[in-house]
Amino acid sequence: MPELTSEQLAQRALDLNLLDDRQLQEVWSGFGRRNVPVQEFIQVLLRRELMTNFQLERLLKGERAG
Repeated sequence: MPELTSEQLAQRALDLNLLDDRQLQEVWSGFGRRNVPVQEFIQVLLRRELMTNFQLERLLKGERAG
């Protein structure tokens, strides 16, 4: 399975209402672009406490419930 891009991960989080548009725009603004390595994107989400490791692990696995 190919690794997700940061944009794909962001879209999954939006689809599941784990992040809202405002939060995501703030993250993208901090980078100044959207084409960032997924690990850097994850670190920002964790550092800003927007998502937990548990949530991110499940998103990366493609799990959408529970």
